[in-house]
Amino acid sequence: MEKNVSRLWSDWGEECDVNAIRFFSEKNRIIHETTTCCTSQLNEIAKRKKRTFEDMMNAILINSCLHGNMYKRAILFACHILNKVPHNKLEKNP
Repeated sequence: MEKNVSRLWSDWGEECDVNAIRFFSEKNRIIHETTTCCTSQLNEIAKRKKRTFEDMMNAILINSCLHGNMYKRAILFACHILNKVPHNKLEKNP
């Protein structure tokens, strides 16, 4: 089953070129949403999500005895798990 990205959420961080992301998003019909600049409340949400992914990645790598270079697959698997787990923001289960 093939799925496409419809929405991308990021902050105004300097890790990447915002104009390149904006161009890519418009070209591929992806809605690019950004957090409000200098708003600590929204940055905390992104930081908690990042920490969740990192914790899950570490748990997957340690429990499966995989080498550290498999971190990309572990992050993808963590994302897959989090997308399948029901949460209270959804009206129905995925």
